[in-house]
Amino acid sequence: MAKAKRLEQLLLFINQKKQFTLKELADEFKVSPRTIQRDLLHLIDRGLPILSEYGPHGGYTLMREKILPPIGFSESEALSFLFALQSLGVSDSFPYSKEAQSVKEKLMNFLSDDGIKQLSNIEKKWQGKMLLSDQVPVHLPLFFQAAIEQRVITVEYELSGDLRISILQPIGIIENGYNWYSPCYNPTDKTVHLLNLKNIKTAAIENECHPLTGNTALPVSQWNELVSPLEKLNLHVNLNSNGANKALNHPVLRKDTKLSSKRSGQIEAIIPREALPLYAEWIWAFGADAYVVSPSELVDYLRAKTDEMAQIYERITPALKV
Repeated sequence: MAKAKRLEQLLLFINQKKQFTLKELADEFKVSPRTIQRDLLHLIDRGLPILSEYGPHGGYTLMREKILPPIGFSESEALSFLFALQSLGVSDSFPYSKEAQSVKEKLMNFLSDDGIKQLSNIEKKWQGKMLLSDQVPVHLPLFFQAAIEQRVITVEYELSGDLRISILQPIGIIENGYNWYSPCYNPTDKTVHLLNLKNIKTAAIENECHPLTGNTALPVSQWNELVSPLEKLNLHVNLNSNGANKALNHPVLRKDTKLSSKRSGQIEAIIPREALPLYAEWIWAFGADAYVVSPSELVDYLRAKTDEMAQIYERITPALKV
């Protein structure tokens, strides 16, 4: 039996046996005790937790944790796993937080320098958590790939009821509670547009090379830097203590949240006008824990949404009383 195959079978045997002697292993694999001892040292060097016991009744004992046989990951597989782990937002309260951190450290130790740089580039092109959903827009992977590789795509999308076709450079992906957006740079008119990926009809990566006239290499969290000052609004939101806690735990709003001495706080930021629906959805989720001071467009949006909800419940309430 070849050494690589023997090591794999030896690892499986040890996981099942738990306690064993060199003679038992040598007899099982029909090799000398010296050969088995070298094999065991090889497995121990690779992290197998074996405890040796001396004496007439001694031998070897596999410690509590089982070790899987060696698994060969390609670098792209390792990158995808690390990105998924990061996007899930694993915290100390996560049931397997220590194990998750251990896996991350092991994979990072084996990544090449180029792989580490690629992982950093992938992470800065995604904002928000990776939510499991069967309603993910079909074109999301293409936009994400184009953002990572800084590629140009041809997009057909719906805007205010009209279909438009544009050549765009995606900057990244913003996740917002089962809605996915992509800020995109338009090389033609040098503007930035925030697209709801659910409104994308068709999209394809361009084979021809286009000059990267926009700074699309920047993190998606900084996409508003490409927006003209004339297309920006001042955001000011007052928060009570509950609202401040929500804002500090929000993946986007936390960087613009300031606390006061009474645990209340404010959100102060300069935001792109096109991002108004996105911020409205975030602030709406705060309920009565947030009060929008400006911009007036956001106040009008929230007031209209509140009126809409009130009308719904006015229709429902009489039916419940019957």
